[in-house]
Amino acid sequence: IHTTNAWNYALTIAGLPGFGESWGSGAKTDVSGNTTIWLFPTGPNNSSYQYTFNAYPPVGNNLASTSLNGITVVTGDTSVTIELPTFITVSGRVVDRDGNPVPNVTRVSLSGTGGGSTTTDAAGNFSLQVAPGNRELRLSQDGFNAALHIPHYYTFHSASNISFQQDTDLGDIVIPAQRVDIHVQDPAGNPVPD
Repeated sequence: IHTTNAWNYALTIAGLPGFGESWGSGAKTDVSGNTTIWLFPTGPNNSSYQYTFNAYPPVGNNLASTSLNGITVVTGDTSVTIELPTFITVSGRVVDRDGNPVPNVTRVSLSGTGGGSTTTDAAGNFSLQVAPGNRELRLSQDGFNAALHIPHYYTFHSASNISFQQDTDLGDIVIPAQRVDIHVQDPAGNPVPD
């Protein structure tokens, strides 16, 4: 379990007013799935003073990481239950405008805790196991393949988050590149070869 820090609106320590922040990191659950962390109270009715708890399952199972946002600790002890979701599979194929597969896209990723990233295979296919949720799709490439109609370097981000709640095949994702022909010449209009 890892928590992001939250500033406290007001603390009193040894009769002295003040403020502070606290966070927890690396807490391990026992065989019953329980753990205890100690945090400062958060400010009541103020969203600026809230914790986010991130839970990461052990490697090798079908559970995904998740975050629980907006946790307040106002007065008294607090109990929180975090349910780890099972993975879903998001797959697709990256192609150029002519439908040619784009192999070895440097990074295909879905944002956020429980997201992931991968590289396309030789046929342009990818498959990611992620937690259900709303995610931004990102594609990036750093390299050149003269046989494909794509930029040498590019990064693409979906305009908004996409909701992934079950296994999803995105089908063909077309890199929206347009050809630009360039002519280089001298002041007299003669072509200048490279």
